[in-house]
Amino acid sequence: MPTDPHGDLRSVPRAPGRLPALGHLPSLFRDPLAFLDSLRTHGPVVRVELGTLPVYFVTTADLVREVMVAQARSVTKGRLFGRLSLLAEQSLPVMDGGEVHRRHRRLMQPLFTPARVADYAQVMGRRARELANRWTTGDHILLDHEVADLVMGTSIETMFRSSIGQRVAAGLCRDTRIISKNALLRTVCPPALERLPLIPAVRRFDAAAARMKAVVDEVVAAYRSDGADHNDLLSTLLAARDVDTGAGLSDAEVRDELVMMLLAGGETCSAATSWVFHELGRAPRTRKRLGDELDTVITTPEIGHRELERLEYTAWVVDEAQRLHSVPVLTRHTVAPLDLGGLRIPPGTELGLSLHALHHDPHTFPDPARFLPERWRIPPPRHTFVPFGAGGRKCIGDTFGRTQVLIAVATLAARWRFQPAPDHRVREVFATVPRPDRLPMVLAER
Repeated sequence: MPTDPHGDLRSVPRAPGRLPALGHLPSLFRDPLAFLDSLRTHGPVVRVELGTLPVYFVTTADLVREVMVAQARSVTKGRLFGRLSLLAEQSLPVMDGGEVHRRHRRLMQPLFTPARVADYAQVMGRRARELANRWTTGDHILLDHEVADLVMGTSIETMFRSSIGQRVAAGLCRDTRIISKNALLRTVCPPALERLPLIPAVRRFDAAAARMKAVVDEVVAAYRSDGADHNDLLSTLLAARDVDTGAGLSDAEVRDELVMMLLAGGETCSAATSWVFHELGRAPRTRKRLGDELDTVITTPEIGHRELERLEYTAWVVDEAQRLHSVPVLTRHTVAPLDLGGLRIPPGTELGLSLHALHHDPHTFPDPARFLPERWRIPPPRHTFVPFGAGGRKCIGDTFGRTQVLIAVATLAARWRFQPAPDHRVREVFATVPRPDRLPMVLAER
């Protein structure tokens, strides 16, 4: 009798609701977050079929840690995530482990030293103050759009301080939104369906990705030709050299890293900031306590490292908003055998992880759907809350991103109270980084 190549995978329960050929895609698209949350009720590892592709979702914090940290050398980024390599194949978020990944990480590290982040923080604070000063009492705004423009403008200024960088800013902001909105559907769409006219998300994603890469190529080429140090991320990245070999990054590698920094950093920060103000709009007691802390700590227009360290409750608010609105799906692909709680996972297996489901586990976070910043008075075990990932593939810009969100929240909330528009119910959009569909607000001075 031939050996079953999947070994113990035969014992893994399958999520209910599978349809022929489509698998669980209809359930995933109908109510994706509820579907992902439901998986833990079927076991620590659950089989989900995306079309005909089986993906084994890991549903407990301990096993997620095994995949992301303890046995990380046995996995790569995964087939689904790998399909996004057409956007930025030679970037840290897409690249699998190994020596090339370690080389890129070493070369990228100087971009995110404490001194560099402190320099970026000055740009973050200035642009946040400029936004706060533009508004007037009674303004009706789409806060998610305002925040996205703030975050992307800040990101682009820290990356490209030259005149050419500023000229392309509007186009980069536009294409970043298009890519982020359609990336997750682009990822989970089976290859056999992705060229059908019924899949416009694929076409929009591919067109925006091509435009964005062409624009960043133009900027990188201009910097190479100019040769000047503009005291920004791009200049630092072009000057970076490996301590062992003396080699730097090629123009294509630099381009790919910048594209992914714009996408991952810009979308993560703007979504996190938007969700903070959405939740504050529904929680007046939390909003008052946050305001009291800001009034006590912030005594000058500029928010520096000392003030950030003292914004304890503000940090709780940010963590709680990130917990509630986390990344829905990550993937990994096994390249060596894994042992997950006694279950043998053979090479060639596609694994799924949901940070959203992990952060809504009621065993770790009681009453998980409730916005409750006070729960962070006693932080949960570190491996149960991983908004930036964990292990060797943890987001290299996590400190940069967290600093940007804290400064934006503190600066805007110290000046303004954001009242939700009464005629709109906010819907969470299923995307690579979940975001509100629209966030209409009315401004009132504190």
